[in-house]
Amino acid sequence: MSECVEFKGDYKEALELRTIAYSNDLIINAIVLKDYYESKELSKLMYISDGVMVIESEKVGERFIFKFAIPKMIGGYAIPNYVRFKTERSVLEIDTSRDIV
Repeated sequence: MSECVEFKGDYKEALELRTIAYSNDLIINAIVLKDYYESKELSKLMYISDGVMVIESEKVGERFIFKFAIPKMIGGYAIPNYVRFKTERSVLEIDTSRDIV
């Protein structure tokens, strides 16, 4: 079961969501656009979530560059540094060279 919910920064609502998830053996993963939330709201998301992925995009010339980082992943490996990725025709390609970001 998965459901998408927009986090509006309400701390009480966030704690209720976390309590419901934990009592039902569910996990909370957050996908966040970089600079969308202020640092206080992002801290709340980091606290209630089991995993957090931050996505950033920037326009360079005529093309867009997409990057992601995973600053928190319970039971897995966090990726604190940004990694580039691109999508074409329903395929996700991750650039694994380390000199890119």
